[in-house]
Amino acid sequence: TVSVLYWPPMPTDSAVEAVRSSLGLQLFAILAAIFAPIWWAMTFSLLIYKITFLRYPPTAFGFEIVSTALVWITQAGAVTFIKRGNLTENPPFLALGVGFAVVTAGGAAYYMYGQTYVMMLDLGFSATMVAINGILILGGVFTMQSFGGENAQVLAQQHQQQAQQGSAKHQKSE
Repeated sequence: TVSVLYWPPMPTDSAVEAVRSSLGLQLFAILAAIFAPIWWAMTFSLLIYKITFLRYPPTAFGFEIVSTALVWITQAGAVTFIKRGNLTENPPFLALGVGFAVVTAGGAAYYMYGQTYVMMLDLGFSATMVAINGILILGGVFTMQSFGGENAQVLAQQHQQQAQQGSAKHQKSE
């Protein structure tokens, strides 16, 4: 027979649970973490180009620079909470990450349609950012759904076992 060694050793009891975290969601969260600084650098550079060569209102420039930084910060929050919630199978962290991803997708959509001058390069990068966040949102919701049902069943079983143990201890003490 062929023996395969695993490190860390696999538990041999029957209490082993299946992993419910999503590999696809984790990979898209990593992709979002890689793409966000690229999106920010491109958007920031295009804003500098627009204010230098186009008739761009100075008041809009300040707002849009601050907005790009806020979109990047919310993207970092979304990635952090989605990765943590996915790996720890924790629905509240995942829900918080999905909320941040919704805000980030809205900010990127603003840069697709709402800013003073929209260039085709802006449109392409922002559309990619919206698509990545859309996949993160859908993946986060589906993963939360897979955590929710099984977590509720596991918690109900644990509560039932604790109640049975408590009643057994109570009967022994009498």
